[in-house]
Amino acid sequence: MATTKYLSIMSLVTLLACTSGSKKTEADDEGSGGAGGALEEGGNDGQTGGKAGAGGKAGSSGGSAGAAAGTQGSAGMGGAMAGQDGTMAEAMCEPILEATIRDFNDRHPDFEPLQTEDCLMMQCWGETLGIVKPILGSDKKPELSSAGAFVDKGGYRQVTSPQSFSQWFRDVSGVNMKTTHTFATAPRSKTLYGFGAENFFPIDNMLMGNTDLIERPIDDAALTMADAAHNQLMTIELHAEFIYQGNKGEIVIAESDDDLWLFINGKLAIDNGGVHPLMLGSVSLDNAAEMLGLEPGKTYAFDLFYADRKLYGTTLRVGTNLMFTTCKK
Repeated sequence: MATTKYLSIMSLVTLLACTSGSKKTEADDEGSGGAGGALEEGGNDGQTGGKAGAGGKAGSSGGSAGAAAGTQGSAGMGGAMAGQDGTMAEAMCEPILEATIRDFNDRHPDFEPLQTEDCLMMQCWGETLGIVKPILGSDKKPELSSAGAFVDKGGYRQVTSPQSFSQWFRDVSGVNMKTTHTFATAPRSKTLYGFGAENFFPIDNMLMGNTDLIERPIDDAALTMADAAHNQLMTIELHAEFIYQGNKGEIVIAESDDDLWLFINGKLAIDNGGVHPLMLGSVSLDNAAEMLGLEPGKTYAFDLFYADRKLYGTTLRVGTNLMFTTCKK
């Protein structure tokens, strides 16, 4: 199944305006701010905000400098979403988004460093579509689309086997350890709120610890420092429900490093799979309503899966205006 990037380039530019350039708040420890390298307002590569939509306010400079990860991200675009009245975010409750985080290390064959004959360093980095089946499994877990190893178009093995992939989002003694995590949410604009961060390290000094390289240490001082500083190599599984309003401009914008899959109503809505630097995927629910089987006024499942499989930083950041059903009192 092709990735569901339903937004035109110009629409995506407009929508990105709503996720760039928010000022840093205390919630930015989980990242509700702009996409600048320090999560401050903007980044060195951000562009000045554009024209405000009706009822919105002009955005400040955004940016995805990605300085902490040592890579230059995409430039941010300012401005509020055109044509919105700026009231949707104010009318929604603050959702409760509880997730399961599973911690891994390099003893697992799908995590850093992927073996030399397969995906070594940056040779195979990039978006890899089709790793998972387009329909969520009966146990609400994604399933590998291949009967054996999943090999990308470049001939590199991205996933070792269905058996190894099944461990990503399941509890396996001696393979992973888990904890729960409640995402803090904060406004990104008058119409969007968000959760996650560009530098997202929720399990530092927890679970299996910060030493992720155990079986195959690399003689690389920078990598060793990155490994010691944070606990990376993890997966995140989040299940929630939302009410589809219909014709309200409902969207989800997801940035990830590495894999991210979003299933809506059990169907793959965003495919950001693969070992890659910061990448963006998005879905307009109105445009995808028929494919996703959505009807206005009904409640649907929102199932998000994420994996950080290599060191040098991690990003999981989502912006949306969905009306989730579980709210803080």
